[in-house]
Amino acid sequence: MNRKLWMSVVMGMLAIMLVLSGCGAKKDPKEALQAAMDNAVKMKSYDFKASFVLNDLNVSSPELTANPEVGMVYNMLKNAQVTVTGAYQKDPMQMEMNVDLTIKGDASFTLNMPIVMTKEKMWVKIPSIPMIPMPENLVGKFVEIDMKKLAEQAGESTVPTFDTAKSQELSMDIMKILFEKFDGKTFFQEVDAKSVTLPEGVEAKQVVKLAINNENLEQGLTVLVKDVAPQVLDLLASDKYKDMIPSLKAEDIATAKKDLTDEAKLKEALAEIKKGFKINDLNVVTAVNKDQFPAYQEANINVDVTAEGSTVKVNAKVTSEYSNINGKPSFKIGTPPQDVIPMEQLEQMFGGAGVAAE
Repeated sequence: MNRKLWMSVVMGMLAIMLVLSGCGAKKDPKEALQAAMDNAVKMKSYDFKASFVLNDLNVSSPELTANPEVGMVYNMLKNAQVTVTGAYQKDPMQMEMNVDLTIKGDASFTLNMPIVMTKEKMWVKIPSIPMIPMPENLVGKFVEIDMKKLAEQAGESTVPTFDTAKSQELSMDIMKILFEKFDGKTFFQEVDAKSVTLPEGVEAKQVVKLAINNENLEQGLTVLVKDVAPQVLDLLASDKYKDMIPSLKAEDIATAKKDLTDEAKLKEALAEIKKGFKINDLNVVTAVNKDQFPAYQEANINVDVTAEGSTVKVNAKVTSEYSNINGKPSFKIGTPPQDVIPMEQLEQMFGGAGVAAE
């Protein structure tokens, strides 16, 4: 074998090695998140689990002294937990989820509320709610909400729909703007997967943390207001998304963008926020799997906010987990569910109860 042929073989092997190593190589943290968000929009179906846990809520305000009832509500919310599990498919659009709300403390209780959605209808299973008496023939039944009928009753020409795919796409487009404008070295970092408690079954190829602290808060707020907000407003005004929030008018967006360009007001507002906002912990951790999907996200929020003589301390954790991505969704209820009560019948039931009470 001559030298030229040897060189060709060696160069070919090196090229193959580079391609193979590139397939398994980790991306820059910011780049990895951007790629994961791009791929998230392409998910056609998945099973999901999300949770919101309010570990602590402490409010110090003159309003609580004057209104003890308000303080009771805040105390009830401490240690509140919401868990949502379900499945989704894009075409034809169908989603079902089980919403569990748990309130701990002296007046502890748990609510379970299954919900099923299609593009034009929604079914909500009526739970048994403590302290709120409900007709026995209603509890445990699904109430059918027909969006087309609601639109006709309201005299609207367009039918509102549950376009989950477009809502997700809007969220991802907003995230793209955030990632593009925020400096990678200042706000993003890769973390060791072993240092993060991932749910069972979640395998992470790369774990990335987006963190905001007291040191980079001013920079983050400036970027958010001057660079991110105007582009998000333009996004909401675009032909693609303008119907998502019908109440948001073009003139409102124009006014908001004008206010954002007032440097004096911006500087004053940033100083006020920084003075009354203390970050104990504020970050979002994303686990990206081998297929570059965001398999798990965890937001940790621990902040103190002081304004106008009141202080609010919040310690919360929000998680979301995706599995069975682009597989057959694990629907358990189906459409339409059994034991359905039309919305008109529900209105008659409550209307009749009202008449009887009078």
